[in-house]
Amino acid sequence: MPFDKTFSDLFTWPVLFFCVGLYLITELFRRVGNRLLAKKEKALWWWREVVLVILPAVIGALFALGMTKYPYPQGVSSDGVRFFFGLVCGGCNSLVVRVAKSIFHRVTATKEEEQDGQS
Repeated sequence: MPFDKTFSDLFTWPVLFFCVGLYLITELFRRVGNRLLAKKEKALWWWREVVLVILPAVIGALFALGMTKYPYPQGVSSDGVRFFFGLVCGGCNSLVVRVAKSIFHRVTATKEEEQDGQS
């Protein structure tokens, strides 16, 4: 199977939505944890340096195991593969969100420039 085909099969809308969903859930956990641990210096360090680093991957793996009907890419069918898919999506979710935001801003800026040119 050519690499281009494999790459395009992996980066689909469902994968993007899975990563963005993990990002939002992790962001919610981060904000609540930061608020609860604001005055506990040592616990806050553990929260930021240990828990928040592994939390997206753990949440991703658990969600991927539990969401058996989700439209995963071709080849992601067994529990073990879904587990690793969730780990990878969780580990990459902030990168995927940054890229998606960049593309969104680029597209909206282009549309605004086109509208300004027509006015």
